[in-house]
Amino acid sequence: MRYAVLVAAVLCAGPARAEELPQNTNGIKALTPEQARTLVRRESHILKLNGLSTLDADTAQRVAEFRGSVELDGLTTLHPNAAKAFSALKGRDLYLRGLSKLDVDTAESLAELQVRSLDLSGLPELDKAAANALAKFKGDELVLNGLNPTDAESAVVLWGNYGSDFKTKLERWVPNNTDLLKTLTVPQVEYLIKRHKGELCLNGLKDLPEDVAKTLARFSTAIHLKGLATLSDPAAIALGKHKPRALYLHGLRSLSDEAAEGLSQHTGALALDGLNTLSDKAAVALVKTKGQLDLNGLMSLSDATAITLAKHDYKICLDGLTTLSDAAAEAFGRQKGIARFRGLKPGELSDKAEKALVANPRLDLPRWLQDLNR
Repeated sequence: MRYAVLVAAVLCAGPARAEELPQNTNGIKALTPEQARTLVRRESHILKLNGLSTLDADTAQRVAEFRGSVELDGLTTLHPNAAKAFSALKGRDLYLRGLSKLDVDTAESLAELQVRSLDLSGLPELDKAAANALAKFKGDELVLNGLNPTDAESAVVLWGNYGSDFKTKLERWVPNNTDLLKTLTVPQVEYLIKRHKGELCLNGLKDLPEDVAKTLARFSTAIHLKGLATLSDPAAIALGKHKPRALYLHGLRSLSDEAAEGLSQHTGALALDGLNTLSDKAAVALVKTKGQLDLNGLMSLSDATAITLAKHDYKICLDGLTTLSDAAAEAFGRQKGIARFRGLKPGELSDKAEKALVANPRLDLPRWLQDLNR
């Protein structure tokens, strides 16, 4: 019995077993070298340890034995010894996207690594000494999306020391989550056109230069630009050439007549739910779009604007309207396209307006109004 108890005690004091660690490795908040060894044996392809906020050199050395890529995005700082301990991580990817600062000693240790890709995209700035050290990195990719590629002194150092094509690489690199981008360059858009799959979300952009808009219009899938509160006329004209997918501009609070004319050339859905006013001239332009038109932010319509919008040949969404005049209702009652009015309130429409709307089977009306036609 004593022997059995002794064996059990020894086993309990040993390295953590795989079943004692969570399947979601991002949930691990602290890690010992023994536990790291267990994970290295258990996991495959990529080891995600984004829940760690600290990492000592001994544990880093064990993690570096992993035969795949390693994510440590929860680290905001990294000791030079811990960085050097990743020397065994050869030919793979190391993600340190949470680092907010990088001293010269840590930069030197990271530069010596033989990893394929080193992702430091969370760094907002890099002093000249650290840049000189990091410029010695010999891997395939050094990702520094957080740095300003044109103004940072460190970027100039990197361009000169890392290679003649570093400026192009730095300008083109973009984060996996494209919503994190606050600015966008033409080279970045060109990179996205070649590499990005699926809808393109750029909701972090607050400004869209004309040259970027022109390049962006070549993108072949839907584009989300919900962070734009304003859009210049030249940029709108450029975006109007985007086809044949959706263009989401929910953040726009106003739209000039010229910008509306530019967007009217768009082929595909156009979402402008942030607009709360629309001029008659802008309405004339927008009905020419070839695709669904979302204007759910409009709370009221003049008769002239309503009559114009009712000429749209595709689906138009006006869920923000709670009422319609008789003239507006009659215009939509004759519409050949589909119009959606889910915000209309009981008691807000005249009998004449109600009859005009329910007579058109192509209108998407609230339930209470549909019931009137039964």
